Amino acid sequence: MLILTVIFSVSLFCRCSDRKDNEFHEEEIISTGKMFIKEGDCFPEVSDKFVYPVAYGTEEWNSIKWNRGLMTIASQLPDEVLKSISTLGLIRSFLDAPNSFYEIYYWSSNSQIGTAHRYFRLNFNSLRELLTRNDAAKSLMLFHAAVSYDCHVSFLNCWRLYMNDCYTHYNDCYEEAIRYGLEPTECVEVFNECEKTFDYCWELRESSLRLVTLEYLFTLPEILGKLSRADKKMVVKVLLANYKQVLQFEDPTKGRILAVMVWLMFDDDMLLYFDEEILDQIRNHSTLIEDSRYPDEFIAYAERFII
Repeated sequence: MLILTVIFSVSLFCRCSDRKDNEFHEEEIISTGKMFIKEGDCFPEVSDKFVYPVAYGTEEWNSIKWNRGLMTIASQLPDEVLKSISTLGLIRSFLDAPNSFYEIYYWSSNSQIGTAHRYFRLNFNSLRELLTRNDAAKSLMLFHAAVSYDCHVSFLNCWRLYMNDCYTHYNDCYEEAIRYGLEPTECVEVFNECEKTFDYCWELRESSLRLVTLEYLFTLPEILGKLSRADKKMVVKVLLANYKQVLQFEDPTKGRILAVMVWLMFDDDMLLYFDEEILDQIRNHSTLIEDSRYPDEFIAYAERFII
């Protein structure tokens, strides 16, 4: 398996190296450790990431997955690790936590970003430690730029196959059998194949939700406050490219990507283009953005923002 050591510089994000606030020197992130890209992986490997005793999807995990208290305990980093782990290691460890907490926020129709902020801080000491690090924002930028969005696209393709082909085929088979007064025995094989497809999609879904959560971290005040306008342009550029990859899908996370971009771009200039009340609603309820009249307008604004 090909392993590439990733050495980042500002050129990864932007070729405009003549501006001082775009400079991002290696000595600034000396505490962040080493990242590696493994072919086929969603997230970059980090040399000192924490390996949880309870791993997601294992038999032990299944025995406690509905017990919020035990799952939260299993998702904490030991105190000695918190102080010695690199900042990139903290980010990767946060994403590797066995607690499948990501959908609590992202699949809620009335989700509030402020509620999610409180929930994450309360339940994950890796995130609380991350937000105390001086290099948290820069490290998050580095890590996010190294993520492969192919994993998210694979999940969306799989889910579309399940819903449009497999699930529809099973329903048609069942309805036809009932219509002609037959036992739907032939549909059992179709159903079993559907279940296999569903299980495979479900595995892909977890990585997809963790990717969405990673992008959500850019809305945290401790991260936003440490990003210069040039930094924000770099992140929005990556988010915009990711958004365009999923336009073809009925993807509920599209609105979240746009909402994160709104948080990053939010300043007085936006008030020249958008209603202040709408902006406040979107920043507090990220799901509203896809239901609003403005997705195309936000994308057009983002295209101007990154110039």
